[in-house]
Amino acid sequence: MVTNEMNDRLNRPFCADEVEKALFAMAPAKAPGADGFHAGFYQHHWSLIKEDVTRAVLNFLNGGYLPEVINKTVIVLIPKVKNPRNITQYRPISLCNVIYKICSKVLANRLREILDEIIAEEQSAFVPGRLITDNAITAYECIHAMKRKRTKQGWCAVKLDMMKAYDRVEWPYLQGIMLQLGFSEEWKVTAVMSKFWWDESLDKRRMHWQSWEKMVVSKSKEVLGFRDLELFNDAMIAKQAWRLLDKPHNLCARVLKGRYYPDGDFLQAECPASASTTWKAIITGREVLKKGLIRRVGDGTTTEVWHDNWIQGSNTFKPVCNMGSDHIHLVSDLMTDDGEWNEEIIERTFIAPDALAILNMPRPRVALPDFWAWGYERSGMFTVRSAYRMLLESQESELNQVGSSSQGGGGMEITMALEGAAQDTNFLVAGP
Repeated sequence: MVTNEMNDRLNRPFCADEVEKALFAMAPAKAPGADGFHAGFYQHHWSLIKEDVTRAVLNFLNGGYLPEVINKTVIVLIPKVKNPRNITQYRPISLCNVIYKICSKVLANRLREILDEIIAEEQSAFVPGRLITDNAITAYECIHAMKRKRTKQGWCAVKLDMMKAYDRVEWPYLQGIMLQLGFSEEWKVTAVMSKFWWDESLDKRRMHWQSWEKMVVSKSKEVLGFRDLELFNDAMIAKQAWRLLDKPHNLCARVLKGRYYPDGDFLQAECPASASTTWKAIITGREVLKKGLIRRVGDGTTTEVWHDNWIQGSNTFKPVCNMGSDHIHLVSDLMTDDGEWNEEIIERTFIAPDALAILNMPRPRVALPDFWAWGYERSGMFTVRSAYRMLLESQESELNQVGSSSQGGGGMEITMALEGAAQDTNFLVAGP
C-alpha cells in the first residue's frame, strides 16, 4: 500500500532538474511527433530552448495546464501478423510530441521511486531491477517439478492469457486501482501517465540487435556467423546467473535456491542429472560469469589472496606469484590495523606490477564486508555487452594461439625434414 510518506514524495513540486534528466534519458532519434521534431533536436539545442521547454513542462506538471497543440499525436497502425487483412490485426500507436514525452517521462521517473515497494514480487516486468525472464524461469521450474513428482495427489497448472485485458484496459479502472492502493487524489492519475504503462522495459541497461551487429563488425569481420550468436547467447545466460548472485532474495532466486542449493552457495551449486534445462543453462552461464567475477575488497576477511580474483587493474585479477616468505592467506593479512594497505608486506610479497595495482586500489572509509562484482565494468555491475566482449576477446586469443602454434609447428617440421634430407644426401644446411 502507498503510505503517507510515499505520497509526500510523489506530491512534492516538480523541478527543472527533473525535466532535463527526463529529456536526456530519451533516445535521440526515435520517431517524431506531429511537429516533426525528435528528442535529438531538443537535446542538441538545449542551451537555447531550455528555459522555454522547462517552463512549459513545469506549468503543466505543477499547475495542470497542457496546451492543446502539445497533446496532438500521429496515429500509426502496426501490423500484428505478417499479412493483415482486417483492422483488428493492427495495433494502433500514437507518436507524441517531445514535450508531451518529457511530461510523461518526468511522471514515470517520479513513480519509479516507489514501484518496487507497492508491486508484488510476482510481477517481474515494468519495475526497475526486475527482469521479465524471472517469471518464465519460475514457471518452467514449477512445471518441471510437477512432471517429475509422482504422488497419488494430482497437480494442476492454469495458464491465463491476459493479452486482451492488457490491450483494453480502461483508465477509470486504472484510476480506481491506484486510489485503492492509497495514491492521493493530488497525484495526477490521468491519461498522460499512459506513456509510462505502455513504455519499453525499464531496466537501466538494454541490449539491442543493432548494437550487437555494430559491436561484432567493429571488432573483427572474420568472426561473423553463428559462432558469435552462440557467444552472445552465453553472455545473456550469464546475465541470469548474475541476477541470482546479485539479487538472491527475489522470487526466482529463492525458487532456484530451494530446488538446487538449499543449504549452499550459488557459485558452488551442482547440476544433478534430474535438473531442468533452465538450470543446466544457468550453470553454463555461471561458468561464463566466473571468468569475470572479482572480489571488491572491504575488510578483506573473506577474500583469499592466491585463490580469488581481487586485484583491480590486473589482466588476470590474481597475483602472478608469491615473492615473499610471509604466511599470507587472506587479503586482510595485507592490511594494517587501521585497515590501510601495508606497503612493506605488499612490496616484498608481490612482483612490482601486482604490488602497484594493489596499492592503487582505494580503501573504503568505513569497514565493509567483501562482495562480488563484475570486473569488466567500472561500476562493478554485470552487462551483456562487456561479457560478450570478454568472450569474443578470449576466443580471438585462443584462435591466435592456435594459429601461432600451427605456423610454428609447421616451420619446425619443415626444418627437421630438410635437416634429415641433408644428412641422407650429405648436403650442408646453413642456419639462419
